[in-house]
Amino acid sequence: MAELISLIVTTHEREDALDAVLRSLSTQTDRDFEVIVADDGSGPATADLIESWKPRLGRPLAHAWQPHEGFRASEIRNRAIIASNGSYCIFLDGDCIARPDFVARHRVLAERGWFVTGNRILMSQATCHRLGLGLGISSGANLVGAIKLVEEMGPDAVVVTILPDSNKKYLSTALAAAEPPQDGYITPQVQLDSVASVR
Repeated sequence: MAELISLIVTTHEREDALDAVLRSLSTQTDRDFEVIVADDGSGPATADLIESWKPRLGRPLAHAWQPHEGFRASEIRNRAIIASNGSYCIFLDGDCIARPDFVARHRVLAERGWFVTGNRILMSQATCHRLGLGLGISSGANLVGAIKLVEEMGPDAVVVTILPDSNKKYLSTALAAAEPPQDGYITPQVQLDSVASVR
């Protein structure tokens, strides 16, 4: 795929996290993309941060905004799609730090009529440190972790990713907060029930 990619980053009143996400996007190896920040009603500090990143990002950066009237992430994502120029959209949560090859890997996986998805998982400090990931949760962290494990263990490795969602996932998104290791973050007592491709 040799077309422009639109990265749509959702946010609401998290300038610290958004700054980290934009910093990670500024180091992408694939440079044929634009960024649209899908802002669900943040205040002026978010707009100021986005303006400060426009000359530094090295890629087009737009700000889609709507008034905050409750959680309306889907609506602001749709507004960002309308504002986008790319032929392929990548949706990124506003606390998800992208690896330098994030856009490049999506480009390799892109295929008309299909979508690529990842989810989030809470990992222990020790596992995060070993994989070179920040502690906490972010969309696609388990997928990135699986990719890094395969790279570390070799092409014959069997790595399974788990995509849980307990609706408690936002409890540890503060990027600077310390989170003590806890038993049970990663467990061998997990069974994969099914796998499905969606077209």
